[in-house]
Amino acid sequence: GLSQAKVFADVVNITGIVGVAEDTEGALMLTTSDADRTRAALTTLGQAFEEHGGDGPGLDGMTIAGIRGR
Repeated sequence: GLSQAKVFADVVNITGIVGVAEDTEGALMLTTSDADRTRAALTTLGQAFEEHGGDGPGLDGMTIAGIRGR
């Protein structure tokens, strides 16, 4: 609810709202400035999440730096 959104916003800097993909049943896609803090905040709130982008194993490498390097 609203209190969870406030807790999340107090911890994580949302840098962009990517949108809602039609195959995600309305899941919102966000970009944030700190992957570790985002993971921790979502885990603490008990909110399911899926990561995209970055350099970690299993991620698709769709970061701004990765795209600029192509």
